[in-house]
Amino acid sequence: MAECLEMEVSWAPNGKVRLVLPLSNFLLLNWALWTTGAALEWDEKWFRELTGLSPAQVRALNDELTIVRFALEGSLRFISAVSGELRPPLEPSKSGIAAWDDLPKIEAENLPGSMVALTLALEKLAVFPELLEASLVYVAPYRSAPEERNFRMRFQASTKEFEELRDEFRLLCRELR
Repeated sequence: MAECLEMEVSWAPNGKVRLVLPLSNFLLLNWALWTTGAALEWDEKWFRELTGLSPAQVRALNDELTIVRFALEGSLRFISAVSGELRPPLEPSKSGIAAWDDLPKIEAENLPGSMVALTLALEKLAVFPELLEASLVYVAPYRSAPEERNFRMRFQASTKEFEELRDEFRLLCRELR
């Protein structure tokens, strides 16, 4: 995936990290979290072991990434016809885990060339590769041809491209440690 080569990470003020990545990679990450959230209902224990996140943390991170996506796109909030709730919410939901809830909120800015800069806590960056792994395992555990087709239909990317993106996020996290 050529976009992986365009990703870079560095330390930002106050112990945060600055991640510069193509908008397409950010959108894939947001979609992976939203789609894989269904795995929580399927098997919460499995999901927690794979990602290290509780269902409440996933909801909070999903809210936060969706808020960021809407801001980057300049999209307006709306009232969900299904739930009657404002989407995305004004603030991410709380996970009930103080260490997670007290982490700084993700900040984002659009950069030239369809690039995005995210400023976030290292702890949030560190879960990105595991969320991508959960998507891979949930949708295409054996990488069979039918699973690959299903994966490509869901994400508009191949499992190989997702694996490369997951590995690049892992490498970026290692660079900071």
